[in-house]
Amino acid sequence: MAMQAMARQSGCQVPARRPGKRWLHAGLGVLAMAASAAMAQLPAPVKTGHPKLFVSQAGFDLLKAQLPYYPAARFPATRGSISFQLLAQHKDSRDGVNQNIFGQHVSVGNTILIRHVDGWDVPAVAGSKGTVGVQFALLKNGVYASSTQINLTPGVLSRMKFSWDSQAHRVGLTVNDVAIPTIWNTALGVPVEWQADAQIFSLGGRYREDMQDFFLRDGQGTALIGYPTRDTGLNTAWSAFVYAADRRLAEIHSCATIAPTSAAFPKSCKVATGHRGTIYESAQLLSMAWLLTEKDKYRQGLLTYADMLLASPLPAGNEWSMGGQGGRHGADV
Repeated sequence: MAMQAMARQSGCQVPARRPGKRWLHAGLGVLAMAASAAMAQLPAPVKTGHPKLFVSQAGFDLLKAQLPYYPAARFPATRGSISFQLLAQHKDSRDGVNQNIFGQHVSVGNTILIRHVDGWDVPAVAGSKGTVGVQFALLKNGVYASSTQINLTPGVLSRMKFSWDSQAHRVGLTVNDVAIPTIWNTALGVPVEWQADAQIFSLGGRYREDMQDFFLRDGQGTALIGYPTRDTGLNTAWSAFVYAADRRLAEIHSCATIAPTSAAFPKSCKVATGHRGTIYESAQLLSMAWLLTEKDKYRQGLLTYADMLLASPLPAGNEWSMGGQGGRHGADV
């Protein structure tokens, strides 16, 4: 491919400097384009092909272990468990409706959902703290394959474990080591077929709640990922990053459908004339999103963007514009 030849012939000219908060961004564009000799083999381990490139596979692995995210492709879909402690609280004015604790309520795919149900809360009255209603559910295309309600005491740390076994059609739930009755739904007397093959990994909770010791384990009990505490700052930053990457991806997909002369033509589509900051930012966003989430949509978007760069006409001197060269390197030189 032409893009591969270009990647092999060019080197990342990142100047020597002390690593800072943006160390991961320093060469993501070139990493995504040159990490493998054959794009068909991507994703591949990060290769630091330049001695001044402050990024490594170990660095990405360290960051991924801290993020409130786990790839759906590696989620224990057939059998596994989630455990955590929650300091439940009554709804705050800043909380959303039926605030999610884990996962999201979606109408497509098989997922696990743990959330507050506002209508299940019992308000505090004189002499009583009331209770907080929480739902543990298995969703199959928006319909419940299983749903269990528990009532927690607000302001008291409760320890919960939720497990699933799609082959045995069994779901388990304990609260403070006490088993809670659960049901795996049937259709015409036959257990509903379900496995978490489209899991949305997101951690939430109400504004004043505290989550501790969250662990995702596979069917053998091996911990796949764990968080001693819920880092609300990291959660917010991660959500903002994913939003920005998805928005940029949507813009790039729209480039072929909007006339370049239109006022609605996104800046990220102007690969021949745009500002180099916008051009290499697109490479950085998509490549970092792909390396961190392992979602193929970002890889495909990155390849589309690279093809857009390569299709840009060369000006006098047969050199790319500074913006194009910035996009090639994925860093401001």
